[in-house]
Amino acid sequence: MDLPNFLSSTIGLPAFSAASPSEQGSVSSRPAENPSSKLKPSDKLAGIHSKQFSTGSLFEGLDGESLPECFDLNILDEYLEKIAVEKSAGKFLIPKYTLILLKTVRFVFASADSLNRSFLIPGREPSFENPSIDIFAVRQCFSKILACEPQERFHQTLFTALDVLLSHIQLNIRKYQTGTPSILRVFLIILENPFLRDIDQSDGTLLKICGLVSSLKSRSRQLLVKWLSIYSSDEFLRLLSPYQEYFNKHVSSSHRPNDTVISVIKTISLFNNSNSLHPQPIVPISVFYNNALAKKLNFKEEYKIWMRGHTGVKEKLPASPSQYQSFSYFNFPFLFDPVSKNRIIHIDAMAQMSLQYEEAVVHQAIVIHAQRFLHNDSETVKDLEEGLKRETNPYLVLEIRRQFLVKDVLDQIHKKTDSDLKKPVKVKFVGGGEEGMDQGGVQKEFFQVLMAMLMDPAFGMFVYDPETRFSWLNGASLEPERQFELVGIIIGLALYNGVMLGIGLVPVLYKKLLGEQISFEDLMTGFPSLGKGLKMLLDWDEKDGDVEDIFCRSFEISYDVYGQVKTIPLIDGGESVSVNNKNRKEYVSLYVEHYLEESVKRQFSALKHGFYRVCGGPALRMCRAEELEMLICGTSQLDFQDLEAGAKYDDGYSSDHPLIR
Repeated sequence: MDLPNFLSSTIGLPAFSAASPSEQGSVSSRPAENPSSKLKPSDKLAGIHSKQFSTGSLFEGLDGESLPECFDLNILDEYLEKIAVEKSAGKFLIPKYTLILLKTVRFVFASADSLNRSFLIPGREPSFENPSIDIFAVRQCFSKILACEPQERFHQTLFTALDVLLSHIQLNIRKYQTGTPSILRVFLIILENPFLRDIDQSDGTLLKICGLVSSLKSRSRQLLVKWLSIYSSDEFLRLLSPYQEYFNKHVSSSHRPNDTVISVIKTISLFNNSNSLHPQPIVPISVFYNNALAKKLNFKEEYKIWMRGHTGVKEKLPASPSQYQSFSYFNFPFLFDPVSKNRIIHIDAMAQMSLQYEEAVVHQAIVIHAQRFLHNDSETVKDLEEGLKRETNPYLVLEIRRQFLVKDVLDQIHKKTDSDLKKPVKVKFVGGGEEGMDQGGVQKEFFQVLMAMLMDPAFGMFVYDPETRFSWLNGASLEPERQFELVGIIIGLALYNGVMLGIGLVPVLYKKLLGEQISFEDLMTGFPSLGKGLKMLLDWDEKDGDVEDIFCRSFEISYDVYGQVKTIPLIDGGESVSVNNKNRKEYVSLYVEHYLEESVKRQFSALKHGFYRVCGGPALRMCRAEELEMLICGTSQLDFQDLEAGAKYDDGYSSDHPLIR
């Protein structure tokens, strides 16, 4: 068979006549336009799925050609240069090196071992910190390969190679489950494959990848999490988007998620873990919120499923869905925005209160039975009836005198049980000629006025920074711990009752409430003036002199305590240990720990205890620190465009009215 007819039968290109050398030359120099070059990516993929190509005959006669065992941008560019030379000579419709490149792509991109040796950064070994892969070169290679002619053949070859590669990894999955950096690099190259961007045509391939990722064990997952955390925000979103798009299309309100959807969720969770690895996320955490899920999900039913399989809040997600006794979306809290999490917290509190109410009903039966034997002891009967009334009351009723607001709240709160604190708050104002039950109208005022009084610097429990407008615990406060416990209880009650307090607490307080790790960045955010001085010390260039001579600091920390300076050593004998170039990082670390932890340990422990008396359920652990802050304080960033879009006008006014404009 001659070359033109061979090409026509093997790759679907039109045959041409070899009547004369001049005619051959004109066709060779200007090949017939390939229809596939005008196709969209999705159309090209559709063609790949619909056509069956013969690949064996295409590479006949190339067996003697040596193929590279790995690949990089230089190898590809060398092939492309040779293809260009052959095309300019005009001998064949399909240059020989085009066929060699096709065979190389089919071989290298279908082999995990070959890809793990490809695109390496010279002189750098792969590690937990960095895969040592030139990701830019990977993207460039994919782009150039898919632009090669004939495009349909290169698309088909690369797509088939990806399918073979995934099948090979699946057969040898144990090798990758606890793999080393040199073995797992192939996953980053797979995630960069451009076919994954069109889930309509490659959803089967995407699901295979999700199945592989979800089957990895902790060590391998941690490697991928670490590697993905070094991506830029744009690159990160580009990789994440296909999985979110697939999940959005398959969220159902009538069916429980199947194994494929669960594997997609677990893949998204891997990206979420990468995003949360650093103090400053790669992308805003709101990127992971799924509005479609929040709209379709029955929260009460999902809560029941969650609690059936709930054996304690886990900080690390299981390696496979089968490790859950019963799958629940609530095990993946990053999917829910603060409003949804607030709903879950309320459902959790109501469930706990319901249990307490059932116990009260049993208690009522016991009291009624006991009354038969206590006819002559009216005081005892009265006490029992009062206790029953308190237990069965569905509200937490506080009888308050405005002039003694803090004292009355403190006295009554400490008489309440933990189950009482989980009930909705009702305020009853008494004394001073003002009596009446709050029906919700003054509830917000009650919380905000009470918190303003407790946080007033004159009260001695908090200190206020006019620069940041944040309040922080007063480590030198002489107030008893029960006062700080009251603050925690009030914050918890406001959260449960859906009241935003509008207070300005240092953000690190919310991290401490949730048990998250604190860092130097937290000090910079909450106390910028102090942080700037410490950062200057850390960044000081040794060429400009030793830190010891410039800053003249020792391992001590000083506070202003009611007009007097109090100095505390950070280590034993710290007053005689100077801070120098070698130990300055240790000094800053100890300084941050003492300032944010040790100096307010007594006050914060009491506040946290009070907060958890109200919000001690597992639902609280679904929140991140910034989400908890938003639920308690609201947001300080106002979007006036959204406000205008949601505004409603009365009395003949409209958005176009001159007074409004």
